[in-house]
Amino acid sequence: MTTIIHIGFAMIILLLLHHRYIHRNDKDKTGLQKWFQLSDVRNHETVELIILGIIIGLLI
Repeated sequence: MTTIIHIGFAMIILLLLHHRYIHRNDKDKTGLQKWFQLSDVRNHETVELIILGIIIGLLI
């Protein structure tokens, strides 16, 4: 189970880095919005939150 949790955290980190890479040149976004956008929770953010929820569920 520990391996699943580590894989989940690695996936979240990779998705955050991917999101940052996509939005790196957006002048209208703040530094935090380039990493994660709560107003746009439908793409990468949704997957990140689902993985985080699975990890929390496994820990409990």
